[in-house]
Amino acid sequence: MIAKNSILSDKVLLKDIYEDFVSSFGKAAITMGHKRITGMVFSVLFLSNRPLSLDDITEELETSKATICGTVKELLKLEFIQKDWVKGSRKDYYIAEKSVNILIQKALKSMLDNRLTSTIAFVERIQQKLDHMQDTGVESQELDTFQDKLKEVKNLNSCLSNLILQFDISK
Repeated sequence: MIAKNSILSDKVLLKDIYEDFVSSFGKAAITMGHKRITGMVFSVLFLSNRPLSLDDITEELETSKATICGTVKELLKLEFIQKDWVKGSRKDYYIAEKSVNILIQKALKSMLDNRLTSTIAFVERIQQKLDHMQDTGVESQELDTFQDKLKEVKNLNSCLSNLILQFDISK
């Protein structure tokens, strides 16, 4: 009888660990600028020892298939998951990248890409305004300060661009 209770408590403990894992990945996704469900879907695939269909993931997370479908598309775009083929089935199946090293590289690249894109737009917008002021003959200490600070931001962007190139794991 003790062995049976021990097995049951082990299963409960493993389920608790699994749920904590899924929840933690959801929270981590938020910190990286993604939706909570993105991290949760990824973790379900990451922890699975077999390819999963949209139906499998939907059932596991008890959410709508439309939500899972959109999330899977996002994860495919990020290259955190990929399609897999299952013999005898017409459904699409998915597997997660299992290498933590590659995942970290892809996550950092994604975060840096997003930040860099928004910063480039900001720099271009400010530079146009500063150029316009200079073209109209405005001279001031504040304008010079803005130019200097913008130059610092451009240098930071250049460093980030170089860092992103370092994370290019397709090479």
